[in-house]
Amino acid sequence: SITLTWVLALFFLLSGLGNLAISRILRVSTGRFWLIAISGVVDIALAVFLVFGLPTTAIWSVGLVVGISLATSGVALLAAALDARHHHPAA
Repeated sequence: SITLTWVLALFFLLSGLGNLAISRILRVSTGRFWLIAISGVVDIALAVFLVFGLPTTAIWSVGLVVGISLATSGVALLAAALDARHHHPAA
């Protein structure tokens, strides 16, 4: 259980850094890049929460943290895609 928590924390850290990098790239093409940046910050915060809360977070938080991450990532990507659909980048 503790090993799974460490693996999830590493995944959330890398996912958050990836979302922040993607938001910087999408800054040019969509006005809602900030939603993806917020999703990245939330993922990094979840990783920190998991690591600093060990070993008690290993027992109860895995499902909750995965759900929060999926919800924020889904909302951010959906909003960015809908915004990009209406604002085509200049070629």
